[in-house]
Amino acid sequence: MLSSIKKINVTFKSMNDKYPLTNGDTFTGEVTVEVQKECRINSLYVKFKGKANVMWTEQGFRSTTIYHAQDKYFSIRRYFVANKNSKDITQVVLKNQNGEAYSNVLTPGTHVYPFSFQFSKE
Repeated sequence: MLSSIKKINVTFKSMNDKYPLTNGDTFTGEVTVEVQKECRINSLYVKFKGKANVMWTEQGFRSTTIYHAQDKYFSIRRYFVANKNSKDITQVVLKNQNGEAYSNVLTPGTHVYPFSFQFSKE
């Protein structure tokens, strides 16, 4: 069976040349979905994950000790089309430019879903 979805692409807009993004920065972009024929989707979302990893060594007289740590800041989904069968009542659904919900029926062609997310440590 041939899939109705021809292509899915996620792009983001660079704020500036500094990386990584830091607390308070806003990350923007868009999800582009190209479909060949009309189809229904159960859900469509973008997931944001923030974590930090560090590693350092301490040199002793006869040995070197390696330390590492990881801190998870957030893992958040923002839905363009929410899964109606989901038991997750915390789903945050994004709206289109007119303030309306996105349709779960995609007609042939290209559909663009813009998003924006502000980084903040919870």
